[in-house]
Amino acid sequence: MDCREFFLALKGNNLTFFQELDNLSKELNLEKLYLIYINEQEAAWGLRGIDVNYENVARKLSQFMKDRADLNYDTENTRLIIFGNESAEVNYVLKKELVPYIESHEGYLEIISISENSGEVVVSLRGTCGTCPSALVTMKMGIQRTLISLLPWVKEVKSIDKPEDPDFGIKELLDETQHDLGGEGGD
Repeated sequence: MDCREFFLALKGNNLTFFQELDNLSKELNLEKLYLIYINEQEAAWGLRGIDVNYENVARKLSQFMKDRADLNYDTENTRLIIFGNESAEVNYVLKKELVPYIESHEGYLEIISISENSGEVVVSLRGTCGTCPSALVTMKMGIQRTLISLLPWVKEVKSIDKPEDPDFGIKELLDETQHDLGGEGGD
């Protein structure tokens, strides 16, 4: 189950879950604590704080998940992943959700910069994806949508690449048609 399914699976009020999570965050003296990704094999969490005791955080998060009996979550057989910085979170989400798809099209994704303060991630599509007519759709509907939905601090994803309009031969067709009609051409 991904995060969306996880929250839908919560019985009762989601607000209770978030209040409990907020209380846990305060107990652990964390500035931020949020769930990034969850399925049967792993649960990935993001957190921020000073002098974080990751062993204690892992123990408390495992107990927190175990106490959510309505989820039937198996803490014994599920890997717990905790990220303490934005770069590791972005890399994890992209490798988990998008890199296999992009690589299957003989492309690759390069992360140019990440700023949690501004909420901005800058990337570049390379290989065949860099010149693909669907690059803009991959950027907006794939990369941006995924990062914004899974990482609460991401507000915008930008590409350093200028989107190219796909050349479907329309300009040449318009030029020929205009010429056949006695016009100057289709600019």
